[in-house]
Amino acid sequence: MVVNAEKRLHPYRKGWSIMKTLKLVLMLVVAVALAAVVLQNRALVEVQLLWWTGTISTIVLLLLTVVGGFILGLLTALLVKGGAKSDSTQKGS
Repeated sequence: MVVNAEKRLHPYRKGWSIMKTLKLVLMLVVAVALAAVVLQNRALVEVQLLWWTGTISTIVLLLLTVVGGFILGLLTALLVKGGAKSDSTQKGS
C-alpha cells in the first residue's frame, strides 16, 4: 500500500521530467512575449526600397528583417563551411 501512495503523490511519473516542464514553461513565456510583440507593433509604416514605396505593418517589417537575417546567416555559414572543406582538400593534394 505504501508503494501505491508514493507513486500517486510523485508529480513526475510516467516519463514526465523536470526538463519537460521547464521546456513547456519556456515555450509559454516565448509565446506570450511573441504575442505582446505582435499586438504592440500593428502600426503601418512607409517602406522605401530603391524606386518602390509601400506601406506595411511594423510586425511584417520585423518578420521580413528576421527572415532575411536568418537566410544571410545560413548562406554565410554554408559558404564558410564550404570554403573550409575546399582549403583542407587543397592542402592534402
